[in-house]
Formats: sequence, structure tokens, C-alpha cells
Amino acid sequence: MDAARLPEFVTRTLDDADRLAVVESTGLVGKKDIAEFDDISAMVAATLHAPVAQVTLLESIRSWFVSSHGFPADESPTEISFCAHALVGDREPLIVLDAALDERFVDNPFVIEPPNVRFYVGQPILIGGQNVGTVCAYDFEPRKEVTPQQLRILADLADKAALAMKPKKAS
Repeated sequence: MDAARLPEFVTRTLDDADRLAVVESTGLVGKKDIAEFDDISAMVAATLHAPVAQVTLLESIRSWFVSSHGFPADESPTEISFCAHALVGDREPLIVLDAALDERFVDNPFVIEPPNVRFYVGQPILIGGQNVGTVCAYDFEPRKEVTPQQLRILADLADKAALAMKPKKAS
């Protein structure tokens, strides 16, 4: 994978002006340590028995971690983000059981260098008809499956994140 080149269909999604306007409207890019989102990422980690879980917002050039459970960074370049791939699906989660065997990620720096991600699951966060980010989990060991119950909980947590992200209307 040429880290600077996402597939065109992913780039189109990330650069979509309507989607970016919704991301901006959340007012959350650049903010972190918000208890509500920290609770969501902790629940994602517990549900998927994963050492890393995040609530992300994706701009065209960076993934901002509104909350990151088990991973110290605040952001990552979108061009190497697993979450960028999750945004192009309808409402379907992106499940990568073994990134070292998945052609989309086999030479991704997050896979071949520390932190050496092997497993990823990300559920899009939908606001105003736009996929703006994900609730996701990573592990450093491959997995054999993600259960339907885990996926239902992940979808519910993405909906919870979306409600918390929606701009509050002035009264």
C-alpha cells in the first residue's frame, strides 16, 4: 500500500464537502478527554475484548481521536487509517480479522511497524446522512470472528456517539 494513496472511492468519500461540513459542525475536532466519549470507547474495548478502542472523526487528512482507550496518540494521518475504509460502507461495519492477510492493509505502517495492528472492527458514525467517523477497536492479535451480538452493541454505541456529536440547537 502506498501510504499516500487511498483508493479513489475512499478519497472521494473523505473529500466530500457535505460530509466535511457535518464533521466541522460537531465542534469536536481538536477536542479530547470528553467523559461521554471516553465511556463509549471503554464500552467498545470491553465489548470486543480489545486493548484499543476509539471514537474518531475523519477529516480529509487526519483521523481525530475524540476518545482513545489504550492508545496514547490524538490523531493519525487519514491516508493510513483503517477508519477511512470503514466510512465508505453504508452502515455496515468494517471487519478485518487479520490485517497482515488483508490486501488493503498488508503493508500499512500500523500493521508492519508498531503498534502492529492485526485485528480491526469499525462501525461508522452517521450524522445527517453522512458517515463522519467511527467507533472502532484494534488488537495486536488476529481474530477468528466478531459475534453478531458484539456488532449490535458496536452499532448501538455508534448511534450513542452520533447523538452526543450532533450540534445542539440554540434555544
